[in-house]
Amino acid sequence: ATLVAQRGDDGATEEAMERHCAGLLQMVLAGAPLGVSPSQPWTDFLGDLRPPEHPHERVPSNLKRFAGNYINLILGAAILTGSCMRPLLFTLCVLLQVVALLAPPE
Repeated sequence: ATLVAQRGDDGATEEAMERHCAGLLQMVLAGAPLGVSPSQPWTDFLGDLRPPEHPHERVPSNLKRFAGNYINLILGAAILTGSCMRPLLFTLCVLLQVVALLAPPE
């Protein structure tokens, strides 16, 4: 029995989960491979790499503006580190994620 059937819901929870999974798949297909949409295009993020004139002002504004990009970098670094340290476990996790995203919800 599914969680929805156990809770006695009318299927609204299952529909919401399907919408979220479909949204996550769309984000991945649209260029957010880690499931977090970049705040700004990557070309803007990598655009003008130079030392800031006023770092105390620029750092907080960059963190706000590029928050999604920074999250993607951190998650990407964690995935890269995990794949190098435990390649078999990493492959298993990737396969499970692919199945979870692409398999029918039932």
